[in-house]
Amino acid sequence: MALATATTPTTANADRRSFDGFRRISPIQFIAAVGDPKASSGTGANRDWGVWTVDPGPRGVRLQDYSTTLAKTQVGPYGWRFDPNDWWLEEHGLIMETP
Repeated sequence: MALATATTPTTANADRRSFDGFRRISPIQFIAAVGDPKASSGTGANRDWGVWTVDPGPRGVRLQDYSTTLAKTQVGPYGWRFDPNDWWLEEHGLIMETP
């Protein structure tokens, strides 16, 4: 399997070039946005964007598990508090803590 996923030097260089002008930030951040994908300007960034400084995925709860976890305790993995009026659902069906 390692051979199937190995990156050739040509691909690695192409990937590196595609990130010209970007810089790595530390600590890593995870960003989500809600809005019109065709928009090029607008307002509402304070409510339509979320930035997590830790990966919210492993800390999430599967939507299908809501009734047996968050609905009962209002506490997610790692102790984050679930607010039924302010939460995020990621594209794979995980309920995530509010950023």
